[in-house]
Amino acid sequence: VVLQSLDKVKFIVDKEELELDTSGFPPATTPSYIGDASPLPERSDVLSILFQYVGSQSHQPVLDHIEFTLILKVAEAAEKYEVHKAIAAVQFELR
Repeated sequence: VVLQSLDKVKFIVDKEELELDTSGFPPATTPSYIGDASPLPERSDVLSILFQYVGSQSHQPVLDHIEFTLILKVAEAAEKYEVHKAIAAVQFELR
């Protein structure tokens, strides 16, 4: 699936991984069309970090090198889209 940030950056995310790791996006069985991008209201810097928590990637971002205001925006997006791994990581970092 192609998702587009507020600042027009496109992200290609595997629909099945999105469904497995989140609860706030449409299910993988939802049809999508090549070339169609679903717009999201978040900026690309937020989504870039958020989508690193989707899928079976071997490394996830180290949040202690990211400015606090950006971590808060990632936390908001993680809760909004229910990105489970990101919620856990952000909660740990905010402690």
